[in-house]
Amino acid sequence: MVNNEINEILYQEPGVLTTTIYNASETLERFNTIEQPKIETIMDSAEDNLEVTEDTLKEIKKLFVIRQKVPVPEIELTFEMKEKLKAFEMDTSFYKGLIGKRSNISNN
Repeated sequence: MVNNEINEILYQEPGVLTTTIYNASETLERFNTIEQPKIETIMDSAEDNLEVTEDTLKEIKKLFVIRQKVPVPEIELTFEMKEKLKAFEMDTSFYKGLIGKRSNISNN
């Protein structure tokens, strides 16, 4: 009974095995004749586009003005600037204290 079922699976037309082999063969043939050349064309064009894009980005980067942060000597600061700086420092210490309290609460 088991051998009969195996024979039907393997040799009956169209059997599961023969249909699977045929479909796999058709898929491989299609991939090799149609899809692979398309993939190669896409890869070649993408590589060319990436090289052109990289060169363009390098040229654009040269056009931008680069800003650098340079510290101002304390002597050159006006009274208003010093007061504003003190206010920022107080705010910073206040927020650091809040962060510390919240971390203590979350740890407990």
